[in-house]
This record gives sequence, C-alpha cells and structure tokens, in this order.
Amino acid sequence: MSLAWATVVVVVLLLPGFAFFFGFYLPEQVTREATPISPLGQLAIVVGLSFLVHACSYIVINSFLCKSEILGIRCVALDQFIPLLRIDSLPAAPRLGDRPETLAAIRGTLGESGRMVDENAVQITAYFVAVTSIGVLLGLLAGMVMQLSSMQRFARHRWMYSLNEGRRHAWGSKKARRIKAKVLSKTSEAGAVLIYSGVVEDFFAKTDGTISQLVLRYPQKGHIKVGEAGGAENINMVDLPVDGKEVGRSFLFLTSDDIANVFFVAEPVVEATSQEMDRLRKLKEAKDKVASGDAPSGLGGAGPQ
Repeated sequence: MSLAWATVVVVVLLLPGFAFFFGFYLPEQVTREATPISPLGQLAIVVGLSFLVHACSYIVINSFLCKSEILGIRCVALDQFIPLLRIDSLPAAPRLGDRPETLAAIRGTLGESGRMVDENAVQITAYFVAVTSIGVLLGLLAGMVMQLSSMQRFARHRWMYSLNEGRRHAWGSKKARRIKAKVLSKTSEAGAVLIYSGVVEDFFAKTDGTISQLVLRYPQKGHIKVGEAGGAENINMVDLPVDGKEVGRSFLFLTSDDIANVFFVAEPVVEATSQEMDRLRKLKEAKDKVASGDAPSGLGGAGPQ
C-alpha cells in the first residue's frame, strides 16, 4: 500500500512535466526525432518543470487569486497538504501497544485529511487540470519555437528544416517553397528499377537522420535502367493512378523498406500578379475549348471553308 500510494502521489505531482513533452511533440514529430533526449535528462526536465509550475501556481493562488472574493478560490494550505503525502507512514490499523495520544493523532490526521479532500475535491481537480494544461501550453510553445529556422543550429540534422518547408507549403504557406522528390526504390521489374516522383506532402525521420516515411502528392512512377556505359534511361513515367482519375487528390505513401535513395529539389517561391493569373485563366479556358473540339476563331486553325 505504501508503494502504491507513493507512486500515485509522484505521478500526479509530475503531470505538468509529462504534459510538457506531450505539447512539445505536437507541432512537428520531426522535433522528437531530430533532438532525442536521454531518459535521465528527460526525467530531470519533468521534475524541474513540474516544481516550477507548482511553485508559480502556489505564489499566484496565495498572493492574488485567493484574496479575490469574486473567484471564491481558497488558499493552498501546505500544513494540510504535507500530512496527506505522508499517510502511508501511518499504521494501517490501531495496534494494542499504541498509546492513547498516538491513536488520537492518527485518527485526527486521517480525519482532517479526509475532510480536506472532500471539501475541496472540485478545486483540487481544477488545480491539477490547470497545471497540466499549463504544461501542455509550455511544451507547445517550446515546440513551435524549435521549428523556427533560426533554431536549426541546435538540431542534429539541419536538412530537416529545409525539407520541412515542403510540409508547410502543403499546409498552405505561401512563403514556403514546394519540395519535389525523386525516389529510387528497392524494387526492380524486368531488369529496371522502379522510381517515384512527386511533391513532398509529409515526412518522418529516424533518429539517425534517415527517412522513415515519405508522403508524395501528384505521384508518378517509372522505371530506370542503367546501361553498360553507366548511363540511365527513364522508361514510361506515368501518373498515379494510371487511369488519370483523382490525380490531384492522390497520395503515395513510402516507408524506409521501399526507399533506396531519394533526391529533393526545392522550387523557388513565385508570386503571380492578378493580371498574370487572369491571363493564365484565359489560356486555360482556351486550351479546354480546343481540347473539347469547340475552338474559338483564330485558335484552332483555319475553319471550314
């Protein structure tokens, strides 16, 4: 019983530290892979951050919030909280050799602790929910800061920040560059190696910096055959799916078991003006009309005489 109670107390008190790492990994899973922390170092951060959050919360509650009659929050009474932590040191049941004053102290401590928990159950629960949320927010803020380009000097694999730009582009960032990938697979067909290409939509990396998973949008596949002189030849590079349907909304998921090598190309950010967009739209409409056989005059060649 003593070990079980001590474990519960430690876990509950360290909730802000555990919640910090949960929030820290939310912005990008690459953060965890790029900057792994040793278990001992992670435990030190959990303990230190939990102590800091509890200390700041104690100061704020006892100095400001509990003095406000509007909120109705009670001050934190350490003289009642500390005996609650040491309940496991009390005997489980009265013994014949216990002195009357000892029995009275035991009953008094248990009674006061029980009444304290019953009377403040809502506020105690709200307190731990609040400090846990604070831990998540602090971790989320730290994770977002680690994704800034100025923080790449602290990463083990700095190239991930460049590749992460393609992910931000896929999420709608107009300032991020689009990243194209050409993947050499480990599969060969009829003496030719299967290759894939597409726009990077998402990726995940291992601790050693190798690609673990790669998601490509607008995927294409083809074959490459290496000749005797060392030259390479692309064969039948086609869109996926092959029938051409849902090409813009299709994705290709590759794992490390499928990837032999990968080549990334970052495209520059091009901002088109409204006049250029109107011109492209008109050209596209004209091209669609030509393809449908209803070409306007002057575009489809000489009309019938």
